[in-house]
Amino acid sequence: MYRERYPDTSSLLAYLFYLPACMLALLKKFTSRFITPLSWTIFTIVLLCLPGSSFPGGGFLKIDHLDKIVHILLFGGMVVFWSLYYLQTKQSPTHWHLTVMSIMLSAIALGIGMEYIQLRYVPNRAFDMGDIIANTVGSILFGIFFLYKRPIGRIKKEWPL
Repeated sequence: MYRERYPDTSSLLAYLFYLPACMLALLKKFTSRFITPLSWTIFTIVLLCLPGSSFPGGGFLKIDHLDKIVHILLFGGMVVFWSLYYLQTKQSPTHWHLTVMSIMLSAIALGIGMEYIQLRYVPNRAFDMGDIIANTVGSILFGIFFLYKRPIGRIKKEWPL
């Protein structure tokens, strides 16, 4: 598929431009069904409800603030998957900004709620304001991409596959 699209180029730069197109095509394929964003959300909730003693503490897991990076990726991924799902399933993208904002606010609310659940019901886990900030940052960063990138109308025509 690469050779048909870029027949005269063999440079690394051409591959680097092709890689995001492949990733978007893969995301488009996986997010066209309701099960993908729902599964990611359930996966996130399950990870946040695991007892603190079930996480290993050695090796590369000793990196400072690694848990904050994980929170950013989990909640950013949630915004990405739900945004792409709604973008593909709704025929009229007239309220796209409102939809993305609603998804971002829902992810932030889930992150805050999960911290309170960890405080009350999950053993060896505690309320951490840093986790709430990381959840919020992940939701907003990935949401801003969809607010300003605006892939409206292009997803079915210009995305590969």
